Amino acid sequence: MWLVRSATSEPAASAHSAGKPDPKCGYQLLTLGKGTILVNTEAEVNNGPPTTFNSKTCSATFVRTATDPVVSGTGLYVGVEGTLTIAVSFAIVFPSTDGTCNTSNSAVPIAQYGSVMGSGTVDF
Repeated sequence: MWLVRSATSEPAASAHSAGKPDPKCGYQLLTLGKGTILVNTEAEVNNGPPTTFNSKTCSATFVRTATDPVVSGTGLYVGVEGTLTIAVSFAIVFPSTDGTCNTSNSAVPIAQYGSVMGSGTVDF
């Protein structure tokens, strides 16, 4: 087992299937110290409603786990293939007005937390 840590402050970015950054697409481009790895994370994108929602506190959680294919790599990771099991957890507190939660796309969250963890086996 090995662990790869990013050497940059931006370790992952949304991308399209060719590996070009695109915030509307369901791939993740992992930027590492010696190249990049592209993972197809479409299984986590737009995958249903919140796991929990509390209308009294205007808080919600989203939890998704999926097995995602490693698509390609650059630099040291050229030829990489395999799968990663990725767990995504996200919590958010929405603003409220007169006891009504504002969950619109334009709402500015009061607080939020996100965590992404994964493990798997790759060959290259």
